[in-house]
Amino acid sequence: MKKKQTGQELLIVLVIKKSAMQKMDNICEMGGIYMQGKELLETFMKIVPCLPQIMGMEDNVVIWATDREKYTYMSVPQTSKWNDFNTKAGDKIRAGVGPVVLSTKKPYHGVIPSEVFGITLKAAAYPIIEGDEILGVIGITFGMQEEDNISEMAAELSRMCIQFKYR
Repeated sequence: MKKKQTGQELLIVLVIKKSAMQKMDNICEMGGIYMQGKELLETFMKIVPCLPQIMGMEDNVVIWATDREKYTYMSVPQTSKWNDFNTKAGDKIRAGVGPVVLSTKKPYHGVIPSEVFGITLKAAAYPIIEGDEILGVIGITFGMQEEDNISEMAAELSRMCIQFKYR
């Protein structure tokens, strides 16, 4: 029969669980295997060339990695709709989700306007942390050209309807 825990014992268990959960914040679970820091980055770099194909998005996904100052890896689709994307490996990190993750050490995602990288993007990023030190960021970014085109067409249709209404 299971022994009933006292209030003090429960408090100790909760403190231990909370501490463990805080440590797990920066550990990525992949298939039941927990990785962090350099191990996570090495694994990511091994699978990254296959990700666009696995996702069926070879023409609309950028996969990238950074250290604390610059992009160390950048896989960009080689299609005409990505001609305006103006970032490559070796470039300094600038606005977007990367700087947010570097400063907070927490995963982050958001929409990035075309003024930053040349095209509108939706990006998600994850910190690479070893101990208490952030080594860099890994991320995945999707182009939002189709969404931009639909918004432009809707705005044009709205303008046309207003003009037609007041003729």
